[in-house]
Amino acid sequence: RVLADPDRLQQVFINLLDNAIKYSSGGATATIRLGHEGNVVRVEVADTDPGIAAEDLPHIFEPMYRGSTAAIRAALGTSLGLTIVKTILEQHGATISVESAPGEGTTFTFHLPCA
Repeated sequence: RVLADPDRLQQVFINLLDNAIKYSSGGATATIRLGHEGNVVRVEVADTDPGIAAEDLPHIFEPMYRGSTAAIRAALGTSLGLTIVKTILEQHGATISVESAPGEGTTFTFHLPCA
């Protein structure tokens, strides 16, 4: 059980899944995994998108950051979704990280404190 605003957590999931869909080619999949580690809930949102270039990873949560590849720069949107995700999670005492490599997909992991 976590003490959190359900509407804000819903927004986190919507933004992460929207991101997975937006940058994936047809036939890609997204998976949500949940786990419990001590006093935190671990949530992973993984997809089979083309992946994020290593030089983009340190900037992925920055407002308005579009990435270095043409396909990412051309995607529609405000480029605020991941910034909003990080802000909401930090307001709930959570942390978020991302792992990705070109051609390998992307996994966002956040740890939310238990109530």
